[in-house]
Amino acid sequence: MREADFFRCLDCLRFMWHSVGKGHREGVSLFYKGLLAALFWVAAPHVHAAFNNLVPLSYSGVVRYGFGYRTSDTSEAQTTNYGATVRAVGYVWRPWFVTTSAALGFSASKTETQTSSGGGSSTTGFLSFGVFPSSRFPTNISYSRTDSATESFSSASAAQALGQVRAQITRLIVRQAYFSRGGWRSDLWYYKSDVKGANSNSSSTAYGLQSRYRFAKQSIAITASLNEARAGRSAKKAQALSVSLSHSYTPTAEFGVSNQVAYANSKEAGTSSESTSSQAASTFSWSPEHRQLTVSGGVRLTQTGSKSAKSSRDSKGLATQLGLGYRLTRYVYFNANTSLNSKDNEERQSLTSSQRISLRYQPVQVSIAGFIYGWQTGVTASNASTRTDSSRPGANNDSTSTSSQSYGVNIGHSVGRSLVMGKRDSGSFSLSQSGSASESSGVAQPTYGLSHGVGFSWNHRGDAGTLYSGVSYTDSRNFGLRDSTFQSLGANVSSGLRINRLSSLDMNVQYQNSRNGTQNQDGAGTIVTASQNVSGSMAYRHDRPLGIYNMTFSASLRSSKRIRSPVPSTTYAFLSNLNYSLGLLAMSLSYSAGGSAGGALFQTIYFRATRSF
Repeated sequence: MREADFFRCLDCLRFMWHSVGKGHREGVSLFYKGLLAALFWVAAPHVHAAFNNLVPLSYSGVVRYGFGYRTSDTSEAQTTNYGATVRAVGYVWRPWFVTTSAALGFSASKTETQTSSGGGSSTTGFLSFGVFPSSRFPTNISYSRTDSATESFSSASAAQALGQVRAQITRLIVRQAYFSRGGWRSDLWYYKSDVKGANSNSSSTAYGLQSRYRFAKQSIAITASLNEARAGRSAKKAQALSVSLSHSYTPTAEFGVSNQVAYANSKEAGTSSESTSSQAASTFSWSPEHRQLTVSGGVRLTQTGSKSAKSSRDSKGLATQLGLGYRLTRYVYFNANTSLNSKDNEERQSLTSSQRISLRYQPVQVSIAGFIYGWQTGVTASNASTRTDSSRPGANNDSTSTSSQSYGVNIGHSVGRSLVMGKRDSGSFSLSQSGSASESSGVAQPTYGLSHGVGFSWNHRGDAGTLYSGVSYTDSRNFGLRDSTFQSLGANVSSGLRINRLSSLDMNVQYQNSRNGTQNQDGAGTIVTASQNVSGSMAYRHDRPLGIYNMTFSASLRSSKRIRSPVPSTTYAFLSNLNYSLGLLAMSLSYSAGGSAGGALFQTIYFRATRSF
């Protein structure tokens, strides 16, 4: 501070001191005015110097205008919207010191119908600072504010209701990062949001931390966050806290271990309700380099609790899993896994265990007269048991136990061939068949399954485009306590036609027919559900209509119908779009129409223009 500025400040304070004696109200007012004048007088040279150090790099923006009209059998509506956005990027003094980014946007819209009208406007401002952006400890501060207002007018009644709603949204985000030379990367953030409306206000605040460290064969990650939310002007707020720690260790390419610890706590606003959850888990995987062996497993310990003014509940759980996969020979694969789950709460204790093994044989595919043939078979066996004990105070400690075993076998084969029908024609053919049988304890009758599948496709490539067609059919049947059948037939035809070097036409037609039948529980009859659907689409594109450069036109027509439906199900839609750009100016005009059987037909026209700078 210069000497002259110091004496000017003393003169202002002396003037305020004498003014207080002339009257309390007048003196206090003059005191604040004089204080602001003194501060501005002293700080003005420094503020001016700071703005002199602001270096703008670039400015950009866009101006938008849109007009739309929609009509149907019962109503019509007209919409107009426009807006503008301006952005600026720069730095203060030096690019490595402080970078700046700012934006200001405005938008407004108006909608009119036969019986009502409405509109709204919105203004958004954004400001961001990056402090030491290229350092190992960059800081980013961003602030945004949006003011919006909407109003509506209805003439449906003689009263003519008028309503207006205003809202204000502010957001503040602060992020601090740190990158150490040894491999640490840490991020701290603070987030605050305030929403003020005509009828309700709300605010939320969040604090967070994320830190990651990687070194030889190991990595550690820590994440923590605290969220607070408040509704209205109430001092009561809801809180949510979460903390997690993860660690991974990979000493070799064959072996790896992952560990994780997590904790979460949430509290409701204005009540004593609180819920917590915590867990600790560890998993591993081992796959020797020169052996067809894979071993994986894990253990997870969980604890959850909730309490309120009337009750509280706690629950604990332990889950373990172990899996083994081994290739016995070139064509034989063996898999086994086992799991054990335990749950304990205030009312009940349960213990569940399961085991499963499978053996699969799949030789290599062979070529027979140009056809590729392959087959595979496998067997599975599983066991599951559950025991439940009551742990309520005063109960008779009743316990129940259940156990079930199941066995299954499956076999299947398939044959396929690629067909060359000419210089430009190709196709493919496939046929598959599989069968299965399974039996479970507690079920009086085993279950058998049989399925078939066949498919054919044809593809033509010509000078004018491509043509593809395909047909597939599947049939599956299950025999047991309740017999069931399922059949599906699908067909598809599509083509891509190139009219000339600037225009093209694409067409597609699909047909799907399915039938599902399930026997009643009493075996007296069968419940049958069937559906048939057909759909088609056609799309046209021209890259230079009327010979105008930078202009494109596209149109598409889509329709679908559910055959033999008891209710009308036909739907159709047409969409066209005309785009034109000239430098920084872009315009588009679109028209769409559509509807459904028994529904109202709608038409929409929309024009949009944007000018960038």
